[in-house]
Amino acid sequence: MKTVVEQMVSYSSYHRDPRNKATHFKGVPLVTFSILNPMGRFRFTPLDIPLSIAMLFVLGVSLYYLKLDRLLAIVQLPFTASLLYLADHVALLPFAESMQIFGVSYRDWE
Repeated sequence: MKTVVEQMVSYSSYHRDPRNKATHFKGVPLVTFSILNPMGRFRFTPLDIPLSIAMLFVLGVSLYYLKLDRLLAIVQLPFTASLLYLADHVALLPFAESMQIFGVSYRDWE
């Protein structure tokens, strides 16, 4: 696994343009929300604990970031948790409404 420094060096080598950075600032959260929204529709309740595939995905990504860099994980977690919270609530809406919001967030990303 590459270190966080190696990954940032690689990332910065092709993300130098301020416009590119600006689109990533908006685009990455929209993509994350767009992924978590449909994943949140798949729910199950082991041991009376309500879970969704989105929650397990965020847990896995968070564990990866913890292994990669603890400070990065701690800083990133409130943002990811907020996106998970929003996506989870949208996933509980009726299917048509949920997918309409998913479509809007996806369209904004393009």
